[in-house]
Amino acid sequence: MSNKIIPMEIIHVSPFINHESIILNGLQPSIISLEQHLKVFHKDKTIKGEKAVYGWFSCDKNDKFIRDMVFCKVWINPRNRLADIDQSIEYYDDNGEYNFEPYIKKNLYHTDSMIFNVYKFDIEKERHTEYFHTQVDNENKGNTCFGLPDKYSHDDKKLYVVDEIVKSPILIGQAEWNYNKGENHIKILG
Repeated sequence: MSNKIIPMEIIHVSPFINHESIILNGLQPSIISLEQHLKVFHKDKTIKGEKAVYGWFSCDKNDKFIRDMVFCKVWINPRNRLADIDQSIEYYDDNGEYNFEPYIKKNLYHTDSMIFNVYKFDIEKERHTEYFHTQVDNENKGNTCFGLPDKYSHDDKKLYVVDEIVKSPILIGQAEWNYNKGENHIKILG
């Protein structure tokens, strides 16, 4: 009986401005900003430090997941950062939770348009823990997913994290995002 290692194709999305660095240095793990993610990854011994490369299992829903991931980067992540650093948001309850309702139609990303590169790389399935990623609207106005549009929702994405540099990822496509008249528009370019 052999212990054959089975490679698994993982997809990752990054702003195109990072491309030259990625080609020269590989995909670099970045700080995990969500404390609940970090706690789970440490509990499961998925990562050792506080940095990781996020990606998902390549599948027949890649186009949807690419759009969802771009949306996460331009809509959810800025709200997570805002909740961490901006104390000027009006609180809506006695628990001091933020009210993201006024921010549903606001662009909090640092620009109004961006091209995102889509990369693939292989991991050894046996060495990595599989997580199911959920990105859905939340009724709690203090949640950064409050008001998330259905078209960018999912509850079935197989997520993997890698806490080391991913060498030689392959560019397989791009997605274009722009923000216009209070709406996010994301198009797969190929």
